[in-house]
Amino acid sequence: MESAVLPLLTLQFFVAALLWLGALPLPEARLSRGPALVQGDLTRLVLPVVLIVCGLLFFSSPLAAVWRPLIHGGGGWGGFEPALGIRVFTALNVTVTAVAVAATGGTRRSPFTPLLVLLPGLLWGVGLPRSELLAGVVLTVVATGVASVPGGLPADPSPWEPSKESATPPFRLRLSRGIVLAGALGLVALSFWFGAAEGTAHVTGL
Repeated sequence: MESAVLPLLTLQFFVAALLWLGALPLPEARLSRGPALVQGDLTRLVLPVVLIVCGLLFFSSPLAAVWRPLIHGGGGWGGFEPALGIRVFTALNVTVTAVAVAATGGTRRSPFTPLLVLLPGLLWGVGLPRSELLAGVVLTVVATGVASVPGGLPADPSPWEPSKESATPPFRLRLSRGIVLAGALGLVALSFWFGAAEGTAHVTGL
């Protein structure tokens, strides 16, 4: 799994950027009632994910040669296990994308549904072991099911609602869907390119 650290670190930036870009054409979406942690602007959920995931992946043992000389002068702590950052990447991105789906109308209406469904493709593309891929698929299936049920994520039975009473203009909704769908497909293609490049590097090294 060590070879997947740098590709996932790069992909995390693009996943966060896609969530932000997909939300730009939409009215501000909020969870009107439910857990206080997720109430408010959806973009507030993206920054913590980037900080946590990128921190765990960058300060991991496969990249220790990059950061350790700057912090410990070449000695000391060896970094986080790569499996920790990879699993947190999967869990947090699936969770936050499911929140975005639920907050923008559920799986049938939300423009973020393609990103949620295609997240396991990123894990497959970078060449993670079958067990990690299977765990990502199961988590995505569960999150998709929860996000599709009105009121499935909040603490009370009230549904996720937009903060503005007016409906999203059709053009802006189509624009958001197009951005997310094209971006999600591009990320899957990029992940497979990363995986192929890593395989080529191993062959060349032999």
